[in-house]
Amino acid sequence: MNRSTLRSFGFAVASLALTLAPHAVGAQPISSEEFTADGLRSGFINQGFRADVPTRWWTFDSVTTFRVSDPASGRELMVLVYPDSATADSERAKVQPQEADSAKRLVLGYGLSTWRGNVALAESTAEDLSRQYAAQLDRDNQTGLSGRGTAESAPA
Repeated sequence: MNRSTLRSFGFAVASLALTLAPHAVGAQPISSEEFTADGLRSGFINQGFRADVPTRWWTFDSVTTFRVSDPASGRELMVLVYPDSATADSERAKVQPQEADSAKRLVLGYGLSTWRGNVALAESTAEDLSRQYAAQLDRDNQTGLSGRGTAESAPA
């Protein structure tokens, strides 16, 4: 993904940190704040982005996710909010080496992850996600084909 677009989303998150935690400007560093999915979502909406309703997953890390989109540019951002920084740090330690060495990503279909405190971000575009979705549908629909690429007849 384009680094400047990722930086602009990163700037939005950093400005949200200041908006959502104004007391952090004093003696407390911003990175010590634990962000909430609802607070981040509201901040993105207030900055003019579209944001889906957060979903809390039943996974071992209890991550909450939501998608943010910028209709003007077609950019899509997946926001992952972990319950605390320790959980996020543990996940980041597993994910970042995989992202550096291969095409594996924190979120399938999205670019490299960026982390801040208990939040991870991954960016894509609506066009890329649509193309990947269509390609996956094509692969899924190939399951009924024989090895030579011809449709197998259904049993009578």
